[in-house]
Amino acid sequence: MVLKKAVSTFVSPNFSEEVLAYCLKCGVCAQFCPITLYDPKYTPKSSYVYFLMSHEDFTNFDEIWDCCTCHYCEEVCPQDFKTAEAFQVMKSLVFERNAEVQNVRGKTLKHIIDTGFLIDVPGKTIKKREKLGLQPLELEKIGAELQKIAEKTELAKLIKEAS
Repeated sequence: MVLKKAVSTFVSPNFSEEVLAYCLKCGVCAQFCPITLYDPKYTPKSSYVYFLMSHEDFTNFDEIWDCCTCHYCEEVCPQDFKTAEAFQVMKSLVFERNAEVQNVRGKTLKHIIDTGFLIDVPGKTIKKREKLGLQPLELEKIGAELQKIAEKTELAKLIKEAS
């Protein structure tokens, strides 16, 4: 009920169980979603979008915060479904209902400051960079530089309070 209400109210007034069923079977977005492509717990048949959209009550999943709102899913969707917009609405609803959000947000910010990335850089990406002749990612250096910025801007203090 939560998902259907959120999507039909804020994103797509024509949203229905039939549209959702077609969406979940399609999976075109999974071929472009950076979370699905780079997080090993997802596959094209069991994508990030599928994971969130197939659960009626998404409010208990920390994964809702993984969406980086790149809108690739929307660009390729044959249904013209506003997936990233739906996820933004979901995040807003979770934020309104759940005090744990502050903890998740703190962990997410800490991970970004420690590594420079929202999610861990998979080995596949590192190998691809090597193959293309790109410099290796210096995660420790990136993290150290971001940590300095966080300390100077008091972001580090806010993250500590939120964790």
